[in-house]
Amino acid sequence: MVFKDISFIIEIAKRVILDKAYLDKLFFHYYKNFVNKEFVKFSISVLFRDIYFAEDIIKRYLKDYKKLPIEISLILYLGSILIKRSKYPYYVILNELVEFTKRKYSIKYSKLVNAVLRRILNDGNYEFNFSLLPQKSFYYKKLYEFYQDEQYFSIVKQIIFVDSEKYRKGGFFVDFLKYNSLDYLEASKYSDTYFYIKNVNDFPKEFLEKFVFQDIGNHLLMKYFSYFYKNKNSLTLEIASYPGGKSFYLFSNTIHNDFRLWKVNKLKQRLKDNNRLYICSDGRALPFKNESFDYVFLDTPCTGSGVVKTKVDIIYHLNRNDYIKLRKMQKKMLKEAWRVLKKGGFLFYSTCSIFKDENERRIEDFLRKNNRGYLVTNENFNREFIYKDKYFFTIKKFEEMDGIFGAVLLKT
Repeated sequence: MVFKDISFIIEIAKRVILDKAYLDKLFFHYYKNFVNKEFVKFSISVLFRDIYFAEDIIKRYLKDYKKLPIEISLILYLGSILIKRSKYPYYVILNELVEFTKRKYSIKYSKLVNAVLRRILNDGNYEFNFSLLPQKSFYYKKLYEFYQDEQYFSIVKQIIFVDSEKYRKGGFFVDFLKYNSLDYLEASKYSDTYFYIKNVNDFPKEFLEKFVFQDIGNHLLMKYFSYFYKNKNSLTLEIASYPGGKSFYLFSNTIHNDFRLWKVNKLKQRLKDNNRLYICSDGRALPFKNESFDYVFLDTPCTGSGVVKTKVDIIYHLNRNDYIKLRKMQKKMLKEAWRVLKKGGFLFYSTCSIFKDENERRIEDFLRKNNRGYLVTNENFNREFIYKDKYFFTIKKFEEMDGIFGAVLLKT
């Protein structure tokens, strides 16, 4: 533990809480200044994952904790979590945080930090109170609502609530300059390990700029979709294309659409394919005639609840108003995607969410109001990723990859 790193952790956390800043942007902004990058990454991750637990623990020992400066509160939260989660000896955590508080703030607050953290240590095996989470966080409220009575809740709970140090390190690396369109996807069907490595750190650094990292869940989703996506001469529309992780899998005869011009330009730079077309338009009001496309891919904007292991501030940021806005947007975008799809065409719907309202309930609601379409399933696919016999979903493998959902609709 280094004082400089602790200072960055507190500063980043403070900006996320007070300014509603996004954690990943702050992390990359300060990244080159970190001394122990793994320690900072882990500490920030567990701080936001367990912040409501920490608050509950601190208030047991400090009744007026809400009157403290936010920096001191964050030091106490961090200390209580690291004592429970970290591989560092508890006395190292205690001494470093107390000394840091003394140098950065005051002797008065350093004594307070010392007294509270020592009381936590003396109490021994304190346990986190899971029952309070739905009251504290809208994210946890929805999670409990959707999964508490299902077998999958034990998986989600283990990954998000308990095993904070266990997050996916593997991925799918693709040389997009060498393999165009579905060439590498076809190759991977014969060998699932062809592009897959278990640990990002094992990959030679000199090759990182030439390769694009893809979470294995996204790759499996596109393999699932490829069973229906076969005609290279067809016309494809991709809605909400940015950042392009799925765009690479599509045939060159594709129009990529996104709402922000800078996203469209960035996507064009990444794909490096002059045969593709790029447009900037609102996915809720597309500039195309009815039934224009053979295939439509809609990677709809969502809460991102399935990528919470790597973007833990979602737990803190997500609120009811944003959730309602996203659901309304998804409904309009799905309706518009269906409008521009030809009869006999396939619509590929996907999210990086584990919330049912954004996934199967969204599809079920849509199909109730549209009798010209029905769900189709890739029955030859690995059954571990088939959810309710209808959908693609990585929930059973959430400890190894992001939470990715997919559905395929055929228009009749």
